[in-house]
Amino acid sequence: LIMLVALSALGFFLFVPRAPATSCPPDCPAPELPLASLWVRAFRVSPGLYDLAALVENPNGASGLAGLSYRFKVYDRAGVLIVEKRGVTYINVRERAVLYEPTVPMGSRTPARTIVEFVPPKWVHVSTSSPKTLGVDFLRYFSAPGPRLEADISHREVFPVEEIEATALLLDSDG
Repeated sequence: LIMLVALSALGFFLFVPRAPATSCPPDCPAPELPLASLWVRAFRVSPGLYDLAALVENPNGASGLAGLSYRFKVYDRAGVLIVEKRGVTYINVRERAVLYEPTVPMGSRTPARTIVEFVPPKWVHVSTSSPKTLGVDFLRYFSAPGPRLEADISHREVFPVEEIEATALLLDSDG
C-alpha cells in the first residue's frame, strides 16, 4: 500500500502538466499587441500643401496610450525625404483613431510615399468596465459651397464630459 501511494505521487509529479515557474500571476495583463496602421496618405489640398492622415488601430483589450507620439515621413519618387511631421495624441482600448496633420508644406515636390512611425509607446492598463457613452445621432453632408459635414453627438450619462475630440474624413471616389 505504501509503495502504491509513493508510485502514484511520483506519477502525479512527472506526468501532470504544471505552469512554468516564470508564468504570470492571474491578475497580470496580457502582453500588448503593436498598433496597426490601416492606411497612411498625403492629401493634396492646394499647390504645395498637403494634409497627412493615418488610420491606426489599438487591438489591445486592456491597454491604451495616453501619450502616443508619432512621426509622419513623406518621400518623393526617388525615395528622398521631403518632410517629417511629429505629433502626439492618445488612443483608447480597442479603438481606431485618425492621426491628422493639416496643411503641411511640400514646396514644389510631389509626395510618392507616406509612412507613419510610432515612438515606442508606454502602455497604460485601462479598466474596460465603463462603456462608451457618446454616440452619433445624425450626420449631414453638404457639398456646396464646399464640402462640409455636420454631426449631432450625444452624451448618454448624467456626468459631464469635457475635451471631446471628433475627427471625420471626407473622401472622394479616388480616396
